[in-house]
Amino acid sequence: PEVRKLETEAEKIDYWRDLLAQKAIKLTLAKVALDDLKEPDMRVEFMCMVHSRLVEYHGYNQLVKRLSKDEKPKLHKRLGIHNVYDSFSAVGFYELDLGNAEHRYVMADLVRLAVIEPGDNVIDSWYCGLQYEIPASWCNK
Repeated sequence: PEVRKLETEAEKIDYWRDLLAQKAIKLTLAKVALDDLKEPDMRVEFMCMVHSRLVEYHGYNQLVKRLSKDEKPKLHKRLGIHNVYDSFSAVGFYELDLGNAEHRYVMADLVRLAVIEPGDNVIDSWYCGLQYEIPASWCNK
């Protein structure tokens, strides 16, 4: 068979869609593939395709960290933040809307982790533009 270089972003996405429909891939290959894509919408599309197709499931967050500030909300909208969130790698900045059930799920798990892990785990939290401390009652539910 003829081997040709995939030149357009659409060709690359089609290639990955076909491959991922049949096989799971390793995180190292997924990183290379994601970094090869330049168009934000194509990068988000790849992230949606690879979400359940990584050999190292808990490695997905390493891919999420490679996304830009503008790409992450698009991914969260497509998959749901609760599906992208992984408590094994929960360290980082979160901007959550507590009126949204998916965001409340993530917040509840972050509070749960903060309670069971020693030290200061929720730092610099804000609510409606004001600095906010998580109420102790949230920890008892």
